[in-house]
Amino acid sequence: MRKIMALFMVVLLLLCCVNAMSEGTYQAIGAFHEGLAAVQAADGLWGYIDTTGAVVIPCEWENANDFSFGVARVQKDRLYGYIDASGKTVIPCKWKNGADIARDGMLWVSENSYGEPYQIMNTEGKLLGPGGWEGSLYPRFSEGLAAVYKDGLFGYIDTTGELVIPCQFKFGNIFSHGYAVAQDDGGLFLIDKTGAPAFPDLPRAVVADAFREDGICFLEFFDGTSAYINTDGKTLCSLPEGYKSRSGFSDGLAGIGTMNENGDPVEAYMNTSGEIVINNLISTQKRFHNGRVSFADARITADVPLHYGVMDTTGAIVYPCELDEEVNFEEIVARAVRDGKEAVMDLNGNLVIPFEEGCTSIAIGEGIVTALKNGEISLFDYEGKPLN
Repeated sequence: MRKIMALFMVVLLLLCCVNAMSEGTYQAIGAFHEGLAAVQAADGLWGYIDTTGAVVIPCEWENANDFSFGVARVQKDRLYGYIDASGKTVIPCKWKNGADIARDGMLWVSENSYGEPYQIMNTEGKLLGPGGWEGSLYPRFSEGLAAVYKDGLFGYIDTTGELVIPCQFKFGNIFSHGYAVAQDDGGLFLIDKTGAPAFPDLPRAVVADAFREDGICFLEFFDGTSAYINTDGKTLCSLPEGYKSRSGFSDGLAGIGTMNENGDPVEAYMNTSGEIVINNLISTQKRFHNGRVSFADARITADVPLHYGVMDTTGAIVYPCELDEEVNFEEIVARAVRDGKEAVMDLNGNLVIPFEEGCTSIAIGEGIVTALKNGEISLFDYEGKPLN
């Protein structure tokens, strides 16, 4: 009996050791949203940590998304539901498909894994409106409205689920600055929140980019001309001759491109007066973020990978072309990758967290850098100061 008890204690001790080694070992991390960040444990299940690095929602979900409007999408038994910040299930995991984040406090869900038909619900789980919306474009709320599709036509619902703009368009995009891009038999045009044409003097377009944060919209007309307009419908500028639009405006610049005499792409950025201010560069990243954009060195051969650097809105190099991936400054710092190692760069190109062996994942959000190194999570502020 004593031998059996001794063996039992040894096994128990070994199990405790295994648990101790497993605890705090992770294989993936997410950025902080609403004070919580998703983390994936060694066994593949997901949970959430708070800003001290403590696990506050246990790792028991097959998948876990960012928090928005107080809820996060999680997955169990291959079905989706939503939890609140305490980990309580507010919408049971019974949906085969569902919005990864809430927009305007609204979610879409579906009983079919491929999507349609969609139902609309709020973050408390209340189904709104008649539902049964169709199409490959998910309803995405913006400025209180979402485009929906029924019987081959697009219309718009409000946050009660009521159809407030009838399904009458061949296409409908999100609202921004009070306007949305829609399409009829004549082409693309802008509508207001009543569904009426916003700028009736403008001709129909073959290409239309929604109004961006800066309140500028790009239109390319059927006759080959183009215009960048503001929210008053006034033309700011057109594309330089021979160029095509690559992006809308951000930080006062828009990406444009053309081909040189050898048939090679030439990319550039122009200002709101239509003047080219940065020319002859390689960049698959089309838009500036916080005054910074990635660019690439010249490709020597197709077998040699590109390396990336960072420039500012004057074209000055902030960081040379030494990086494996593009850098995206959504915040005042950004993730950088070189030789398979990850680091954090500030707007001046300084590495506030240096490249280190074993650092395989970095996520940035809400003033916190979440770093995964050798399976352990460390938290830093945007100056590289440890937080845990």
